[in-house]
Amino acid sequence: RENYSSNPRWKPVQLLESIILALKSFVSVYGAIGLFFVMVLQALVAPLPSDIFIILAVVLGMDPVVVVVSGAAGSTVGGMIDFYLVRRGGRPYLTRVIGPSWTVRIEHWFERWGAWALVFGRAAPFMSSDALAYFAGITKMPFREFCLYGFLGALLRCMILVLAGSLILAILPWSF
Repeated sequence: RENYSSNPRWKPVQLLESIILALKSFVSVYGAIGLFFVMVLQALVAPLPSDIFIILAVVLGMDPVVVVVSGAAGSTVGGMIDFYLVRRGGRPYLTRVIGPSWTVRIEHWFERWGAWALVFGRAAPFMSSDALAYFAGITKMPFREFCLYGFLGALLRCMILVLAGSLILAILPWSF
């Protein structure tokens, strides 16, 4: 019989198992507050994927309503910080953060759809909702309006991702 821990083919499985156990521990210790802060942090640090955090929170057993509320609130607060940073730094800061091609693309969306670009753009899973929050900072959109539309988009996004997490949980052959 092969030794599970010494076989190099099992290394990815061990790594995945370690990550899942660490995330499960994080969820059980920090819960909604932890998810809130992870969502704020991911809005400021580009490579952190918010969608994965929301889906994993559901898969790892957090209450779906709590995931939606804390995820949307954290995403909105992170977006408010993004909005403010660009409002202060202007277009040069925006281009440095999201890149020139994203800047042009999102500018067209805002010209065509106005505030609804923020709602549906932030609601679209697996798309950078933070780029939209950054971009909104250089528009003439009032901060209160940004908060409202940004929260609606984040709320929709979290609902979609919680549904995805629930579907994944329903088809997984094992439980966490």
